[in-house]
Amino acid sequence: MKAVERFEHPEALFRVAAEAFCARDYRRAAGCCDPVSLAVFRHERLATLAPNPRRVLTVDELLRAWPDWSRERAEYEVRIREGTNDVLPRVRQLLAGVEALEEATALTPLEFFARALEARDMRFLLSRALREHWPGLAAPTPQISDEMLAWSQAAPVFTVLGTVADGERLAHVIFRCAHGSPLGHDRLADATQESASIETNTARQQPDGSWLLVGGETYLGTDGSRFVAIGVDDDATAPTDAGT
Repeated sequence: MKAVERFEHPEALFRVAAEAFCARDYRRAAGCCDPVSLAVFRHERLATLAPNPRRVLTVDELLRAWPDWSRERAEYEVRIREGTNDVLPRVRQLLAGVEALEEATALTPLEFFARALEARDMRFLLSRALREHWPGLAAPTPQISDEMLAWSQAAPVFTVLGTVADGERLAHVIFRCAHGSPLGHDRLADATQESASIETNTARQQPDGSWLLVGGETYLGTDGSRFVAIGVDDDATAPTDAGT
């Protein structure tokens, strides 16, 4: 990967990072970040992935503790609690294309953050949700319209609103990020623009005088808070007991 060019102003750097993210060039977007922040991000996320086995209560133990539960609900709870001890699903959720904890630990901070950015891209999240709930989906169905299929692949829209200095070596880029809409779907564009929140991304001046963005959970607004649930089959929901 080419070294990111030198930027004398945080706003110009942010625009390059946002353009790279929209183009799905996650390595370049990650390369716009301060190396220290990337190392911290990698260290903290690997700590959350460390195996932490916990004893899971059995179905009978749950039924004794909550006698009003049905056996079906107790069995469901056991499956869910056993899943929290499994590291692999958490690795896949955090890092796109990574299938094992060993792979995650072998990634450099830049590559680790690039995979994390991809995994939090709305386009990746929506596409994965579509595949999981409707395997083999390649065309519109009664549940998923052509509008939704196109929207799931539309790039986000970044609007830079300004920059605020915070001392001599920190600055905050203020921006709005809305999930884009496909060409011709003006109604979706209006709705997503209206619901978009104002966010900030901190930039830090480097020893050579140039600027790099601080990477982290809310980098470029990719904190997952705008993820839209597209629907889940009734069979995938937790069992409920009669009368509760």
